[in-house]
Amino acid sequence: MVDGPTLGRFLRPEVLLTGRETTNHRWARGLHNAGFDTLSWPAIELVPAPDGSRLVAEAVERGSVLVFVSPGLIEVLSTHGTQWAQSLRGQVLASMGPGTTQALQACGLTPSLEAQPARAEGLLPLLLERVPLGQEICILAGSRGRTWLQQQLQQSGRTVRQLVLYHNQAIPQPVRDPISLHAAVYASPSAAEAMVNSHDWLKDVPAVALGPTTAAWLRDVGSHGQVFECRQPQLSSLIEVLQQL
Repeated sequence: MVDGPTLGRFLRPEVLLTGRETTNHRWARGLHNAGFDTLSWPAIELVPAPDGSRLVAEAVERGSVLVFVSPGLIEVLSTHGTQWAQSLRGQVLASMGPGTTQALQACGLTPSLEAQPARAEGLLPLLLERVPLGQEICILAGSRGRTWLQQQLQQSGRTVRQLVLYHNQAIPQPVRDPISLHAAVYASPSAAEAMVNSHDWLKDVPAVALGPTTAAWLRDVGSHGQVFECRQPQLSSLIEVLQQL
């Protein structure tokens, strides 16, 4: 028999992941290697916009620089098959970070620009430096995507459009009793809203936001008192925050 103190040495902190199932599965492997157990409660699914393929095709015809904001966006585009990727070969592409770059490369595409750090603030200076004045920049995003990059580019006199290619749809959540968690991880305001509204007790669990928009929602709308923000929406930054809790 293992006594209480000895058993405690073998318990691993448990982290709740609320992203899409594919993302949760990928991140769970890295978190396990870092010493954390995980639970996967997907809170949202991405619903493709009915005119998404047309919007991308029109942007290609205009010779726009295309900005990809997340791996999820590429999954949405891939629901229409591979033709979209074939049409972008030779196009100037910009990626919001390593995860998005890897997803593009899996489709046979290599972005010319990659944000450093992996967020809009890291991509803005690259776009201003590398994209000629007058060339259109199209940001491919979701319905609740952050608009900061678009606003900054417009203020710099650039021609920019933000194209909505998918909508976040909440997944109905079953009633779950409170459990002991080290933290809950939220990748978007939609995921945070769906999960916190259906599990009020999660407001007592430290919340880790992958980006500033999600952190702002948790503090200002979700009235969460323990919000921690990752420096970048990457596994390494998430592990860094979790290890400090």
